[in-house]
Amino acid sequence: MGVRNFDLVQIMTHSACSARCIICPYKDSWQAKNPGYMSDEDYEHVLQEIDKVDDRKRFKFCPYLQNEPLLDKNIIKRIELAYSYFPNMRLEVSTNATHLTKQLSQQLVDTYLEFDKTGVAEIWISHHAINKETFEQVMQLKNYDKVVDNIINFLKYNEGRVRVVFRGLGSYKIGDYKFFTPRQYSRYITNLLESNDISMKNIEIDNGTFHSRAGSVTRFGHDFYRQIDKNHRFYCPRFDKALHVVYNSDVLDCCMDYNKKYVFGNLKKESLEDIIKGEAWTTFIKMGIGEIESPDDFICKLCESPGG
Repeated sequence: MGVRNFDLVQIMTHSACSARCIICPYKDSWQAKNPGYMSDEDYEHVLQEIDKVDDRKRFKFCPYLQNEPLLDKNIIKRIELAYSYFPNMRLEVSTNATHLTKQLSQQLVDTYLEFDKTGVAEIWISHHAINKETFEQVMQLKNYDKVVDNIINFLKYNEGRVRVVFRGLGSYKIGDYKFFTPRQYSRYITNLLESNDISMKNIEIDNGTFHSRAGSVTRFGHDFYRQIDKNHRFYCPRFDKALHVVYNSDVLDCCMDYNKKYVFGNLKKESLEDIIKGEAWTTFIKMGIGEIESPDDFICKLCESPGG
């Protein structure tokens, strides 16, 4: 029996992101201030540690965390290696498409088709815009035409074979701030595909909402607060069903922790089993569920979007 069967595994193989979205705290994050890259040896060691503790190995696997995965020059090799350890995993690559070149598009699709035997893998395209103006405003990029061209070329090569999800976060989850509405986004993506003669086969449009990443983004205001104590119990699947590893092999609590406030251990120094059973992780869960007292700025108390 495994120590823990995960539903989600996220690995930051490097620290870089090509966008500076104003709905994301990346530019002020720990990794932006401390750039780095996970070596091949460290990456495989992380996979080996997961293999030891999880006997089910059917989790969603994301070779990214708070970064742009396609900036990793070895991303294809790393996806293939992950499949060699976890052939039944559900792969998800989420990209802003700035580096979704023709060559990489073909490599990604071909790799998905070769290794994903159950058809559950997905490619997410984070495209927070309904035109060039909102693209530049939200994503803080100046290459709208190139990014759109990358997306269209990718979709034409894919031909509906691999599932694609467009994610457009245009309105604030707990406030009135809006860049665009869900209806506007759906119409924009639909028109973009139709005008380029691309079928909607195996394509989903996700009209989500952005949030403050547990209080890390404050420019839109943040007055959310969750009471957590013995009288106000709380649970998030990230407590015990998810694993988050950054490029230096630190294990974090959550994808929202952009400043590494809660580090459970380091896989270069400890086994994953010891980290899971260790004081830092177990104490965090006890604070999260309200069993013991937590500080006022405890990350879960500031999070509007449990689970992601």
